[in-house]
Amino acid sequence: NTMFSGFDQVCDKHGVYKVETIGDAYMVAAGHDGVGNHAERMIEMALDMLRVVREIPYPGRADGSHIQIRIGMHTGPVHSGVIGQKMPRYCFFGDTVNTASRMESNGYAMAIAVSGSTKRELAGKYEFVATGEREIKGKGKMHTYFLQHKETEWETAINHFSGLKNTLSGSAVGVNSPMLRHGMRRWLGRNPSFNHLAPSRGNSSVDLLQIEAMLNDGRQSPRDSLCQDSPTGVPRGSHSPSPGSPAGGLIPRLSERQGSGSGGG
Repeated sequence: NTMFSGFDQVCDKHGVYKVETIGDAYMVAAGHDGVGNHAERMIEMALDMLRVVREIPYPGRADGSHIQIRIGMHTGPVHSGVIGQKMPRYCFFGDTVNTASRMESNGYAMAIAVSGSTKRELAGKYEFVATGEREIKGKGKMHTYFLQHKETEWETAINHFSGLKNTLSGSAVGVNSPMLRHGMRRWLGRNPSFNHLAPSRGNSSVDLLQIEAMLNDGRQSPRDSLCQDSPTGVPRGSHSPSPGSPAGGLIPRLSERQGSGSGGG
């Protein structure tokens, strides 16, 4: 309640529209009303969300740490309308909403992940750093980016993804090491939905980036089953526009980092 109430206040500050909360997700939209600078207002909203959660202590911890969120943002057209007769709500639908959600779920704690369309919308106003081409559930391969800003953990996020890609040699990692092979077989044995990715005698590589993408999208939990420093369980915030009106999207989600030298994610 403290977190969402804080988000409500910054919504009013930036003139963006709170669509709904879904569990620990907070969905926000801008641009649907024809007001300009929607992407810029959304990115400033996202930065203020990070400032809000930094003031909220992590429950049950005495180390002074605060709760953490992931934020994802996408820009594009959507459909919108009032849905239902009992407790009707003004809702948004379309690929823009889904893509904003994917940006969040494939993001990193205390970082703001954006799509290429949002990056283009904000070109010359904000700095972004590329994560490279990634496999995004329901979208295929996409180029994604993190906002480069002092309020975000963009360096930690990029180090995480760069380290993962280097370890995996681009898209796959050889598992010739008996320990790694044994470890992967044990992990895959506990997670049968990934058995098709298991190394075999004829193929000594396993597509760990694909596994990572599947974990990010909630098809398996916890995410740190594979990589201790991967972000786990984070609130999300999504945002989207109305028909023909591009807008940004953000989806924050509660997060806890584990095993990372610079702290949780």
